[in-house]
Amino acid sequence: MGRYQIRVFKREDMNLDKSVSSFSKNIAVWKWQSASDIIRPDATDKTKVKANEGEGFMSTNVELGKDCNVLTGGFYTEAWGGDNITRAFYYCGANWWDFTAPSGSRGKSITWEFSTKGISGKHLTLSLAVGGGYQHKTDGKVPTQWNIEYSTDGVNFTSVKKKWVIYQTVVNGHTAMDAPGGNAEHVFDLPDEMFGHDKVYVRMKVAAKVTYDINKGVIGGNLTQAKQETDKAKNYLRFECISIKYNK
Repeated sequence: MGRYQIRVFKREDMNLDKSVSSFSKNIAVWKWQSASDIIRPDATDKTKVKANEGEGFMSTNVELGKDCNVLTGGFYTEAWGGDNITRAFYYCGANWWDFTAPSGSRGKSITWEFSTKGISGKHLTLSLAVGGGYQHKTDGKVPTQWNIEYSTDGVNFTSVKKKWVIYQTVVNGHTAMDAPGGNAEHVFDLPDEMFGHDKVYVRMKVAAKVTYDINKGVIGGNLTQAKQETDKAKNYLRFECISIKYNK
């Protein structure tokens, strides 16, 4: 073969020193990849979910449907073992767009709160895998355009990313033979000014009542109040791993 060879890549070839700590560090992680990764509700506020690693809370200001109250306040997991799909955490029975609220406050949100006190570094990020919708053949009833915002006081929020797009969850993609199952992964850079606070907040907030049009296979369908209320229990928003980390 001349001067080049094709061979199996071995673990020893990576030459990594296990005694040296990683250059990055997790502040808080929410994950549901195995049976041991359980949902951890807060003892006093059942609308908050504790991080599985580190310290932090995940919460939402949307009202969850009563028929989704399987474990604690509508938070539960689904293994989809027969479909060979990764475990996920999801909100369901939720109307993510409030048609009766004043302009500017119609979009509902999900918030992550955590502490950066005593922490200094760079490249603070929010990483998450998320998808909207009930099944791969269900027309979108979860908005696809969201804003990512941050706050150091929990009141005043500044935009990091506007109209970020969440795609339809392809739950049964492996049986449809046209797409892999799972949810898209996203990473957002957060500003350095978030370091050194007792509490900081990052939230994803609905930006517009635009959904995924399953019939056309494009983003561009308009959510209506009637459509949102129809079979409301299937208004799913699914998450896999969510992490807040930084470089030391």
